[in-house]
Amino acid sequence: MLLIASALAAASMLVGPVVPVSTDRPGDPSSSQLSREEAAAQSSRGQDTQGPLPSLYRGVYFHADQERFRLCVGQREGRFTYTVRGGGGGNYFGTYQLSAALARGASWMMAAESRSTHDGLRKVARALHGILANHWNRYWQDRAFYTILNHDHRWSGWRHWQLNGSYCNTLVGAP
Repeated sequence: MLLIASALAAASMLVGPVVPVSTDRPGDPSSSQLSREEAAAQSSRGQDTQGPLPSLYRGVYFHADQERFRLCVGQREGRFTYTVRGGGGGNYFGTYQLSAALARGASWMMAAESRSTHDGLRKVARALHGILANHWNRYWQDRAFYTILNHDHRWSGWRHWQLNGSYCNTLVGAP
């Protein structure tokens, strides 16, 4: 029962109003402040689900020189409507059109990143495991994009968004 309540509380950060959360972490001297990533995930811009904006994610897998590629893919795939469901048979979700399996895998990778960086978002990332990406907010979809794009090494996952003849392909840097 406690696990379900924790997951629901964490999931409330995905889309919807920003709810103030306690940042007290026993034994953590910096517990009075949110991490940069926590603040971004909870910000009003992080909750916005329409239109292109610079990515709020700045974690391990973020590389500023890949932002043009992200903007191109987001426009092509979901027109920066983060709540969109589309693709063949409605089986792709969010502005980057992630399959349920790809989103689930990304949520595991994001939870692992949070565990190693201590950004305070591990529980929220774990709560994403069973939630389709079009129900994730802007912050989490952008974070998933960069995690998939760079998880093994820079540009390692770009082929998830490869489309023959697409201008976006020309923006891919040398891995």
